[in-house]
Amino acid sequence: MHKNFFYLARTVVELNRALVGFAAREAFSFQKNRLVVALESPDEERALEISTDPGLPYVSLREDLRKARKNVVGFFERALPASNVRCAIACHDRTIRFSLPAGDLFFAVRGGATNVVFVGEGGEIESFHKTDEEKLGAFVEEMKTTDFTEDYPIPPLDPVEDERPTRAIKKRHPYLGKEMQLEVEARLANPTPEEAVAEYQRAIMETVSAPLRVFVEEGDAALEPTTFGRGGASELSRHESAIEATRSFLRERYARKGFGERFKRLDKALAREADKLSSRLHRLEERVNRGSREEEYRRAADLLLANIGTLRKGAKSATVEDYYRDGEPTTIKLKEDASPKENVDRYYEKARDERVSFERSKTLLAETRRRYDDLSQKRTRLEEATQTKELDAMLDELGEGRAAKSGGDDLASKFKQYIIEGKYRLYVGKDGANNDLLTQRFAKPNDYWFHARAVPGSHAVLKIDNAKEDVPKSVLKKAAAIAAFHSKAKTAGTVPVSCTPKKYVFKRKGAPVGQVQLKREDSLLVKPGVPEGCEFVE
Repeated sequence: MHKNFFYLARTVVELNRALVGFAAREAFSFQKNRLVVALESPDEERALEISTDPGLPYVSLREDLRKARKNVVGFFERALPASNVRCAIACHDRTIRFSLPAGDLFFAVRGGATNVVFVGEGGEIESFHKTDEEKLGAFVEEMKTTDFTEDYPIPPLDPVEDERPTRAIKKRHPYLGKEMQLEVEARLANPTPEEAVAEYQRAIMETVSAPLRVFVEEGDAALEPTTFGRGGASELSRHESAIEATRSFLRERYARKGFGERFKRLDKALAREADKLSSRLHRLEERVNRGSREEEYRRAADLLLANIGTLRKGAKSATVEDYYRDGEPTTIKLKEDASPKENVDRYYEKARDERVSFERSKTLLAETRRRYDDLSQKRTRLEEATQTKELDAMLDELGEGRAAKSGGDDLASKFKQYIIEGKYRLYVGKDGANNDLLTQRFAKPNDYWFHARAVPGSHAVLKIDNAKEDVPKSVLKKAAAIAAFHSKAKTAGTVPVSCTPKKYVFKRKGAPVGQVQLKREDSLLVKPGVPEGCEFVE
C-alpha cells in the first residue's frame, strides 16, 4: 500500500501542510536509489527522503537530517536552494511534482524506470538516474500535458460488464492498484459491476482518510488502512498520519530485512554444521565401537621380540607360537626392508599410536556429542529470536560475524584448527611450507606461537584478538600439548614446548622451509595430546 496512488496522494496533502515555513537547502545522495532533500526553517531541520528503488519506492519526511561525511553526491544544484516548496500529484499517475522557484522536480514511480527528474524554467533537464535522452524527453513532454492536484484525486469510476468486474475496473483504471483490487474482492464474492464500483469508491475514501496500520505479512512489514482486512491479527502500530505511518513502516521493513538476512545466514550455517557434525559423529562412533587394537599390536611386538632370533630381514611375515593362546601358531606381517629389531619396534610404536589415537577418538566423540547438543540449542534460540542483536551474537559464536570475517579468513582454512575452552582458536601447520605460511603470513605479532623443542613438528599459533587480554596459563598449556601432539615426540611421556609471542619469531634469509629462530621463549612441559576442553575443527 505504501506505493498505492491514493496513499501517495494522501502523503502529498500532508506534505504541503508539513512543509509550510521550510526552505529546501540542498539535495544529495549517499546511498543507491535514495535522494535526500535537506529542509530548514528558522527553528529546525528536516529531510525529505525519496526512494527510487523499484521494489520499495516511497517519499518520506524525516524529522532528523543526517548526512554522511564521505561518498556524498550532490544533485539539482540549479534548482536549490529554494525558499518555498509545494507538491502535487498527477491526477491519474503515480508522479509527484515538487514546485520550486527555479522549476519542477518530478518523482515518477514507474517500476524499473522510477526516477527523479528536474525540469527548469529555462528548459534545462537533470535526472537522478542516468536515462536515455529520448525517453527523458518523452517524459518531459508528457508532464507538460499532465494535470496535477494538491487535493485528493477522487476519479469517477464506471461499471464494467465482465465476469470479474473488480478486475475489469482495475484494468481500465490501473492507478487503483493491486492491493485495492484484492481488498475489494475479499469484501465481495460475486459483485455486480455497480457493487464493485461502490466498493472501490469506499476503499479509495478509506485509503485517503482512515487511520493506518503497520503490520507483518509473510515475515515482512506492510501497510494498509485499518479498515482493510489483511493486517488485523499482526498489527504492529497504528497512525492517523500517512507521514508517520510511512516512517514506522520503513523502520520495520529495514529492521526485518536485516533480521531476515541474518536468519537465512544462520539457518544455512547451522544446517551446514549439523551435516558436518552428523557425519563426524558417525565416523567417531564407528571408530570407538571397533575398539582399540593396542593390545593386538603389543602382543605382536612381544611375540616378535620373543622370537627375534628366528626373524630375517626381507621376510614378508613370521609364523610364531602364540603363548597368549596356549602356543597356537599365529602369522604376523613384517616389513620386508626392516631389520628384526625395527619390525619389533614398529609394532610397539603402532601400539602406542593406537592408544593415543583411540583415546583421542573417545575425547573427540564426547566433544562432538556436546557440540551437537549445543547446536540443537542454537537451533532453538534461532527459532525463538526476535531481535537482530540476538542473531548477531549467534553469528559471532558460529564464526560467521564481522569479527570472524575480518583479515586472514582466507588463509585460516589452510591450517588444522582447534577450539580451546570454547573460545580460543589454535591453528596448526601441516608441513614445512604450511608452517611458513602460518607463521610468516597468518600469525599476528601478539598471537602466541608454539613448537615442540628439539624435534621436528608443526608450528602452532594461538590467535589473540585482544592484545590486552591475559591468556590463562591453562589455555597456553593446552595449546602446547596440541603442538607436542603434532610433532615427532607425540608418543613421549612429557615434552618441552617453546611458547612465545609471534613477534619474537623470525626467519633468516635463506633458511630451510619451516625453520625459524626465536629471540626469546618460555618452555612449557606438557603431555602430548588433545586435552579435555579442546576440540578439533574439520
